[in-house]
Amino acid sequence: MKSRTPKSKRVPKRLRINVGHAEPIDYTPTTEAWARMEKALGKSIPADVRCKIKSLVERYYIKYSFEETAPFKDDVLSRISAIRRATIKLRQTLQIDKTDGADGAARAALAKLATVMRHRQVVPSLKSDLLPRLIAGIDLAEQNVRTTTSFVDGEAWREFAISVKEAFKSSGLPCGASHDGGAAGNGSPFVRFFAELQRSFPEEKYRRHYNGSPATLAKEINRAGELGRTPSSTPQAVSGRAG
Repeated sequence: MKSRTPKSKRVPKRLRINVGHAEPIDYTPTTEAWARMEKALGKSIPADVRCKIKSLVERYYIKYSFEETAPFKDDVLSRISAIRRATIKLRQTLQIDKTDGADGAARAALAKLATVMRHRQVVPSLKSDLLPRLIAGIDLAEQNVRTTTSFVDGEAWREFAISVKEAFKSSGLPCGASHDGGAAGNGSPFVRFFAELQRSFPEEKYRRHYNGSPATLAKEINRAGELGRTPSSTPQAVSGRAG
């Protein structure tokens, strides 16, 4: 009797929290790139739709970069936990020993937390006032991180795929993403267009499901539609450029 090989469990994607940073990036396809996209689609792309595509791509660039720089939720919680432990250790040091040695230990611990002690007189009020407030603030920060909306990598691309599909649908352009790849194995017109659209991106990192089969790309586009938009979980892009 053959022994069964245990199925490997899918590792869940790590959640990121809704903070990050991104710079605006211009997207201006060449004439040749537009020609390839139109050939793939089998139709001309009107000027207003081109403008819409440009806007959606630039928005995607920002959200992708924002998604890329947003910290992982578990990393943030670990850092908060470390700060809390250091703060409690400092409070215990002050409570156990009131000698000059304890005073020096307190100052050393504070230095690790990037706190500058300018006056020796600050130490007594530190134990009775500042440290309890700091610990309460740390607890509140942990609670906020645990309850804040989180997202996983790839949400920016899924929202982008949905937006482009909706733009085509509202303009009467082909927007179906077939799984069978068509008779020639190249996918439906919209899938072929989307592949060429990603080809026009300046960096490989912005392309997803690009090097696989057209059927894979079609599947992921349809999957994005099934999951639907989740505005509350999609990171809000923050531009680093001064206005």
